[in-house]
Amino acid sequence: MRQAYRYKLYAADRNKRLDRQRIVACQIWNHCIALHRRYFRMFGKHLSQSRLKHRIALMRKHVRPEWQLLGSQSVQDVIERIDRSYQRFFSWCKTRIGRRVAPPKFKKRVKYKSFTLKQAGWKLLDDNHIQIGRCSYKFHNSRPIEGQIKTVSIVRDAVGDYWIVFSVLNEAIGARQTVTGNTAGLDFGLTTFVTLSDKTTISAPQPLLKQIKQLRKSCGNVSRKKKGSNGRRRARLALARLYRRIASMQGLAVPECCQACQDLRCALYRGFESAGDEGPVGTQGLRPCLG
Repeated sequence: MRQAYRYKLYAADRNKRLDRQRIVACQIWNHCIALHRRYFRMFGKHLSQSRLKHRIALMRKHVRPEWQLLGSQSVQDVIERIDRSYQRFFSWCKTRIGRRVAPPKFKKRVKYKSFTLKQAGWKLLDDNHIQIGRCSYKFHNSRPIEGQIKTVSIVRDAVGDYWIVFSVLNEAIGARQTVTGNTAGLDFGLTTFVTLSDKTTISAPQPLLKQIKQLRKSCGNVSRKKKGSNGRRRARLALARLYRRIASMQGLAVPECCQACQDLRCALYRGFESAGDEGPVGTQGLRPCLG
């Protein structure tokens, strides 16, 4: 079973090197998108993944040596991301079922969020230190990593903080099983979030509604500031931190619900999205809690 462990990196000057690598990944992304579109205009076919990797490897060696700041496997991952996006777009074009899927587009470097390291380019030194390239980075070790690490991703959020995400293969985790063996019924309603078969009711936590007053105030602070000023930048960062806090509250939204309730919500929404439906009455606006 694949799991993801997410940790926040300590703020340091050496994080600028990670930012330069992210910018290089964004440049490679945009160049690959341009090559895909040019190849389709000239030949009317999709540019294969292997030919694009060969082309980028030659450019890194002879034309754009600054792209060598990003490892070769990370460059291949960028190309594979683009190819997966095109394959999803082609699959949707054949069936036209479900939500519309658009082909990958150009991205601004401030909008490009992450790059991935595979087997090479990183080394876990101890519990909260990791070596990426020649630099060592420290992260907040909030919980131990269980399983075999397959990939390492560096993610930059809207606030500007860097996070490290370990994709782990853990074979010890099996399918979840009920402990008590009792059977329960769940009823999703409009006024009450969940009503159990024993008439126990669970109210909707509504973390966004609880923070809506502060959110309006923060949005007003951003709109009142002059564009390009330091005050607007600080207000924008405060707004991004508020959004991040609301998102983390949604991940811990229903601590009282059992895991079966969360699995049921996820299964329902997977069925709705595949069918292109918004869901039955009373479920619009609900989102699966994956925390």
